[in-house]
Amino acid sequence: MFGWLLIFAWSTVGESNPDWLVWLERAETLRLSNRAVEAESAYGRALQLARVTGPADPAVAIVLHNTGFFHHQAGRVAEAERFYAPAYRWFAAHQPEYLAPLIRAVTNLGVIYAETGRWTKAEEQLRPWLAAVPDHPGDQARLRGVFASVLARQGKFEVAEPIMRQTRAMIEREPYSVLQQESLAQTISNLAALEHATGRTASALANYDAAIDILSGLPMRYPIILVRTLQEAAALQPPSPAQLYYQRALNLANTHLGADHPVLVNVLSGYAKLLRQMHRGGEAKKLERRAEALRQRYRQENHLGQTVDVKAFR
Repeated sequence: MFGWLLIFAWSTVGESNPDWLVWLERAETLRLSNRAVEAESAYGRALQLARVTGPADPAVAIVLHNTGFFHHQAGRVAEAERFYAPAYRWFAAHQPEYLAPLIRAVTNLGVIYAETGRWTKAEEQLRPWLAAVPDHPGDQARLRGVFASVLARQGKFEVAEPIMRQTRAMIEREPYSVLQQESLAQTISNLAALEHATGRTASALANYDAAIDILSGLPMRYPIILVRTLQEAAALQPPSPAQLYYQRALNLANTHLGADHPVLVNVLSGYAKLLRQMHRGGEAKKLERRAEALRQRYRQENHLGQTVDVKAFR
């Protein structure tokens, strides 16, 4: 329970973009088209070209941050941290001019710490920036939302819930956009997780369904948010509707994220548990084996010695 708010990657479109930005735009297009191998190569080329711009130019930090986001979406959190960290340091050294991308880097790096169980480090990463006021207030709202989720994961529900509700109100006041709607849905989903953890099942289910309704009407830019929300909602449903939620989550993940994405670990495990409750042990065993294979793969790839849970804050 308690997901994260994935901050959008840096994106700039113009008529006379430098070569590094042309390649970065190409990488982003490939990433959104699920062409991961080509995207990774394009990010690498963008970074090569950015490095000739000089240390005072934000190009390298921008490409590093977006490349980290690419790895983060793919579940390779160790690689993501390796790119996020220097981007964060550059933006921190060049504030306030680059405060908005700094807040995004702060937030995403905080998420990495939380995903890997470093809760105190996550809180320490996020807390100093809570009072910052970037040009785009949505960035601040999303940082606060992640901070609230970190607190909730540590059982600090009474502190976390007011922040989550304030975050929701902040995002609702933003102009309508796909990012605004994605962020709103994730905030509502996080609130649902907190309500579930504190015994308010009916309210949690209503909020999960509200988040699903919002996400279902948006383009699948970041389908991982909808997959996680469906999986969380399924865990609160009676068997028949729960099965439909799990099947939808699996179909979305297989289609938009790939059959080996780490977000499937929780979906497969939850669905297998449901199938066992429905006395369908043979089907459950197949899903459990698949989940365990993914768990072992991402434990090894991220050098964590633990399960990598893309849902985070579980």
